[in-house]
Amino acid sequence: MIKSITVFFGLFIFVLALSPAAYAINQVGSFSELGMYRDVWQQGSYAYMASGWADLRTVDVSDYSNMRMTDWWLDRSASGDESYSIFANDDYLFLAERTNGVRIFSLADKAKPALLSTFNPYAGDPYYRASSVSVSGSTLYVGDFMGGFVSVDIKDPSKPVELDRITFKKETGRSIEAQGFAVKGNYAYVANPPGGFSVVDVSNPANLVTKTYVTENEKSPLGVWDIGVKGDYAYVLVQGVGVEVYNVETPDQPTLVATVELPNGKFLNGVSTGNDMPPLDIEFYGNVAFVSNGIDGVYVLDISDPEAMTQDSILETFDPELIIEEQLPRPYSYSWGMSLDFESSILLVADGHNGIAAFDISEYGMVATPLPPSFLMLISGLVPFLYARIRRTA
Repeated sequence: MIKSITVFFGLFIFVLALSPAAYAINQVGSFSELGMYRDVWQQGSYAYMASGWADLRTVDVSDYSNMRMTDWWLDRSASGDESYSIFANDDYLFLAERTNGVRIFSLADKAKPALLSTFNPYAGDPYYRASSVSVSGSTLYVGDFMGGFVSVDIKDPSKPVELDRITFKKETGRSIEAQGFAVKGNYAYVANPPGGFSVVDVSNPANLVTKTYVTENEKSPLGVWDIGVKGDYAYVLVQGVGVEVYNVETPDQPTLVATVELPNGKFLNGVSTGNDMPPLDIEFYGNVAFVSNGIDGVYVLDISDPEAMTQDSILETFDPELIIEEQLPRPYSYSWGMSLDFESSILLVADGHNGIAAFDISEYGMVATPLPPSFLMLISGLVPFLYARIRRTA
């Protein structure tokens, strides 16, 4: 009898160990100031925010429960435009300021970035808008509203030099944007709203070559907004669809392997918001991906098996809890750009008019991704069967 009970509890504990983990994402702080926060980038103890009003705000985040602003750079020129996206490393920060191109700041004093230079490949063109920036080695890449993708030599950041530029056009010949993009190795994966995405060979930054274009127009009027790459997979954020996963082991031949549909809008006070914006940003942390989706908040996706992703891959959704009392009517949460600090396991979320919020995501790094439900059901069914057999033979 004792033997059978011991075996039973052993099997029971085994099943519990395999059961889906109950994760907890905790908001540990927020910074709320008037603005339109589209992007955030944490570098060490500071977070840099593109807050929409041709400005760059610097916030001390050494204590997430008490974040405080240390500097506010504001473009006071008559041509000041929206600050849109950010990339930073230990020494420099790059801010896309729409019609004013890219502002390059020195981070010699990380609490107070100093404007070093400006790069504007389309100065004087009212339709040009720098939308996204990224750096690989000594090359800055810039995506713009009218379909240009530009490579820039920044060996001397005080004197950026254009290397090459290419444009993207739909099958109709209409120019399409170079919005979000990801650079991995010799290739850049460029989102082209209101179309699909392009794969660009950047092995020679002075000679950019478009290798292929993947259309998305049949599925989405706005198309692809951003792309993240992890391992041999590109995670493509598509308006009206969600996340499409492409195998890019052969980079110039992307192959669609999975789709995770994300709900399009939610109800606030019983009224549908009808979220017509695409997923906006993606960050990776171990076997999960965080996808910001505007009004819907942030989705957490299981990416342990990219080719098997489905609706069941959505582990949870969370929303920043922020409010600026001075604003009337009070804005609802609108999750946009994100920044993940691996050292502290903190995810910062830029939340539109609300500011930024900090979330502790450490539990996702501590617990293995759960096994598929079908497997757990099989094991769970075996427990009573085996227990009965054990009792019969005891």
